[in-house]
Amino acid sequence: MARILLIDDDELIRETLCMVLEDAGHQVLTAKNGRVGLSKLEQHPVDLIISDLFMPDMEGLETMRIIRQRQSNIKIIAISGGALNLKQGMLLEDAELLGADGSLSKPFHNRELISLVDQLLD
Repeated sequence: MARILLIDDDELIRETLCMVLEDAGHQVLTAKNGRVGLSKLEQHPVDLIISDLFMPDMEGLETMRIIRQRQSNIKIIAISGGALNLKQGMLLEDAELLGADGSLSKPFHNRELISLVDQLLD
């Protein structure tokens, strides 16, 4: 079991992914944006972070940059909507260049998420 911080501004996505991850045996903390996520990270150590790229207040790339400066050993998965949008795909590639250990383009299957989480936590 791992402790995972899930950062996404969409409440439905947070709730859904939280259930999927908890059903897979993980403990999940959630945050609605990067600022809240960083605050939770200061209070609770985690093994992995899943972060959306587009969020109000503090977006995902900035959040990842700060996390990498503070704790380089935490695994990070970047997620973003719009697989058909070339800009979205390029941003996911940028996220990996900036320190994400993996990425998924929304919508993705639950099994894809669990597979990537398991791969990064092994």
